[in-house]
Amino acid sequence: MSLSKKFPKQTPAATGSDAEAQARLFEACDAGDTGTMEKILTAEPALLDTADEAGWTPLHHAASWAQTGAVELLLERGARTDIKDGAGYTAAQQAARQNFAPVVDMIADAAHYRARRMEREEKERQAQADRARAARLQEAEKIGKGLGRDIAVNKKPLKVAPRKP
Repeated sequence: MSLSKKFPKQTPAATGSDAEAQARLFEACDAGDTGTMEKILTAEPALLDTADEAGWTPLHHAASWAQTGAVELLLERGARTDIKDGAGYTAAQQAARQNFAPVVDMIADAAHYRARRMEREEKERQAQADRARAARLQEAEKIGKGLGRDIAVNKKPLKVAPRKP
């Protein structure tokens, strides 16, 4: 078996200012500071699956300290659960070695967290579409008033009412 099959590829360690953000992210994962994690991952989403010198990803850090809130946040954001560290352990295996059963269960249920993330993203896309539609309707009403016509707005395509005699 080749090494690439034995140890799934992880994102290499960050450099420069990314390295500072990565170090802060690992510290936040260790401490369970989900607020800081959220800020860092929003600004630098590529750090989600980066690894430190030992091959630990943010999920390894959070799982190894039994930080369930941090694990949940990482899983909802789509953290990979199959990445192995330098010693050949996944985050779930690291948690199991320390008898952190709730963390192991959370990682095993990662599909549930991905589904929740997808639902949240779908709701946001729908909200954006609704806001865009409302803006178009307002613009159409302004244009209609400028033309001296009333715009009849349905839930279907916009219709311009004929001029009243």
